[in-house]
Order: sequence, then C-alpha cells, then structure tokens
Amino acid sequence: MYYTMDNLGSENVVRVAQMSNEAEKWEYVRQVASGFGFAGIQVSSTYYERDLGLSPVDIPRWIGESFRLTYHSGDLYHLNTPEDERHFEEVIARILRIAVRSRAEDVSLHPPLLANVALHAPDHRYDAPDYREQSKERLRSVLDKWLPRFLHEGISLSMETHVTSSVFVFEGMRDFLEFVLTFPGLGVLVDVSHNHYDGYDITGLVSSLQSNPITGLHLSDAIRGMTLGEGTHLPIGEGEIDFRTLVESFDKDTVYGALEVRGPARGISDSLAYLSA
Repeated sequence: MYYTMDNLGSENVVRVAQMSNEAEKWEYVRQVASGFGFAGIQVSSTYYERDLGLSPVDIPRWIGESFRLTYHSGDLYHLNTPEDERHFEEVIARILRIAVRSRAEDVSLHPPLLANVALHAPDHRYDAPDYREQSKERLRSVLDKWLPRFLHEGISLSMETHVTSSVFVFEGMRDFLEFVLTFPGLGVLVDVSHNHYDGYDITGLVSSLQSNPITGLHLSDAIRGMTLGEGTHLPIGEGEIDFRTLVESFDKDTVYGALEVRGPARGISDSLAYLSA
C-alpha cells in the first residue's frame, strides 16, 4: 500500500486560505505533501474547492508528475428523479475530464443519499417505500453507462463503503456488496473509520471484498460509542482499529491509503509514523 495525502492539517488549511494566487496555493500543497513524505495526493472536490479555494479542473500538470493522483468526489447527492440522474451524469462527465487531464489513477464516489435525507431544506417528497430501490436502479443505470468509459481511459472507478442505512441508500454492508458484485471492474474504496464506527469488523470486511478490487482505503481511527464527530477521523493509534493487521493485508502498491485524519498536521505525521513502525 502507498499513502496519499487527503487532509493537509488544519493550520495548513488556514495558511492556504490566506493565499490569493492559485499557483502559490498548489505549490504549497506540493510542499506539504512532500514534507509528510506522501507518494500520492487525493484531490477531493468539496475539500479543495470549499476549504482551499482550488478548482480540481485546474490541477497543474506538475502535480501529477510529482505524485500519484486520485480523485474523490465528496459531493452528497440524491438519485430520486430523472433530473437528479441527468445532473449526476453531468457531474460524472466533468470528473472524467478532470481525471483524464490530471492523469488520476482512480475516481471514487459516495453512494446516493436516502430520499428523506435533506441536502439543504427538509424535503420528504420521495418517501415511497421503494425509494431505496429506485435510487439504486438509477445508480445502476449511470454505472452501466460510465464505468466502461473510465476503464477505457485506464482509470478505475470506485464506490465508497458508506453504508449507514439511515443516511445512504444501502441497507448495510451486505446490500452494498450485492450491488457492487454486479459490476465487474467496479472498485471499492473502504472507509475504515466510518465502517468501524458503524460496527463492522474491518479485517473481515476486507476479506469479503476480494471479488471486487479494493482500490483504496480512507484511513483514520475511530472509537465506537462516541458522537460521530468525536469518534471518527482520529489520528491512527488513538482509536480501536487494528491497523497493523489491516496494512499487512495489502503488500502491493496498487492500493492507496488516503489519510483522512482531521485536525492539526501533527496528527497526520503521527499517523504516518504509526503505520511505518
């Protein structure tokens, strides 16, 4: 497994936000990633646009020449209506253009939200009993069309294991696995922190996913029983997850581990030291 930078560390985000020049910001991102010793960078649409003020459309070519790039669409979305589906396809088309231009190796997506989970104002128009299946069928339609296009470009397309049944359309990990297994070539991005928090055994989960390629892992620690904000995205070694056994499961550099540790940069460097010990 090779490690990629997801978060920069809170103090580095503040410093980037104070910069007005995009080239200067990208150069600072490069310096931070190099300073940590990362082999790759995972560019997240929401994080880079919202927190860093950087458009993924404008990733400098020299970033891709210096690091192995992956792209994570952190956008939350519904697939309740034909309009939702058309908009999602527009997003996928934009992401593919970005990935080709930046030479990204993998693109990962969240599953759709439940119909009754509001993005903005509460909206319960689509609470029919079969809304989960309708959303999954729309997702299936999009993947049928776009997965071959990503693979044709030599870019893997992956679905993240967000399976909290009160939030996302999948009713748990079994439902997720049954869905992804119908798409040969669809990759899986394992969210270690959230899946542990939701009660799943990470080592067992990894073993159950051998039929579909695990392209990457979002790495951060977790503690069950705390609030979601306090119990996830912790520095590695400060929670309950057995990372040493997990990391030993991946001895090839085709799988990336993106550090999703939130908070100061010290937590990221300490996490890398723990993983390397």
